[in-house]
Amino acid sequence: MSWNIAEYDLANGYWTVSEAKTQIPFYPFSRTVILPGGDILVIGGLNDQIAKWPSFSDDVFWITERAVNSYESVFDVKKICSLKRKWGCFSAVFVDSNVFVFGGLNYTDKTMKFCEKIETLDSEWNWTEINPMIEARKNTTACVAGKDKVYVFGGGNEFF
Repeated sequence: MSWNIAEYDLANGYWTVSEAKTQIPFYPFSRTVILPGGDILVIGGLNDQIAKWPSFSDDVFWITERAVNSYESVFDVKKICSLKRKWGCFSAVFVDSNVFVFGGLNYTDKTMKFCEKIETLDSEWNWTEINPMIEARKNTTACVAGKDKVYVFGGGNEFF
């Protein structure tokens, strides 16, 4: 498992790798959301660090890039809060200072129709459940249309 962050420069067409200053792994099946200003939230995922006992995570990490010099950056990582549920294979979007998570799966709820949101300007960092989707789905894709709609599409509803 890598603790590095790869970055692709679209204008120049090359890759760089930066060190993340953390011992916290970036879990598979997590989701990332880019915040205004360029900071990143990494949400949930499958914690497979304990052999033969993987579990989905409710962790949320805030990642901030810090320049070391004009050619090099490192990323500072800190855990900021926990979701109401453990999440994997879900979709996530940022809309108007809120982060939303939709569907997904975990070992307790199986394939989920649950949804949560968090207000990023609220210093308390408390996730709130919102109305669930009409049907349970995992491995979906979500996108934002303006500031008043989110589309969630694709995925499936079978558990593994």
